[in-house]
Amino acid sequence: MHRSHSGKQLRLQVVVDFLTSYGIAILIMLIAIAIAYKLNSATSYLFSTSCTPNPGFACGYYSINENGILEIGIQQAIGSAIMVNGVACATNANTNGQPLYGNVNVANSVAYYPATDAPTNEISIQSGGQYEFTVYCYGSGNSIETSTQPGSAFVGYVWINYTIQNTNIHNVQQFSSLGLEYIAS
Repeated sequence: MHRSHSGKQLRLQVVVDFLTSYGIAILIMLIAIAIAYKLNSATSYLFSTSCTPNPGFACGYYSINENGILEIGIQQAIGSAIMVNGVACATNANTNGQPLYGNVNVANSVAYYPATDAPTNEISIQSGGQYEFTVYCYGSGNSIETSTQPGSAFVGYVWINYTIQNTNIHNVQQFSSLGLEYIAS
């Protein structure tokens, strides 16, 4: 009789251990599903915004709105003042390192800037100085890159067309790479 009682206790212990193990596993899965759901509904917190400039330059304020308008403060410290002839923003570059769509050759053209923000003359930025530009960002198919959902991601590049003052050195180069969240305009 003692043996059967011990056998029942052993079987009960196995059942309790089994239910406890699976209960904990199910609880962990439910917690993981809840976390995944919460993170999915808050994706804007998962995407880190960034502006990574080339040497000699720095990013000031930067943001992109749902209409594809980028506002960016371009700071420079190349040792001399520069005259900016144009700024461009696009999601891709061509084989020459220029914007693939839209702002080809970074022309100082009203077509590439919101009408009220198009530069009218060359803009001088002193070494250590900054100027804020407002430009359209272009995506594939030569169209402005827009978003219907604030918080979604924009990944692209900014180019700058400039001349170093008092020299004949002219340059069109990639200023920075961007990773931004669209904001409501």
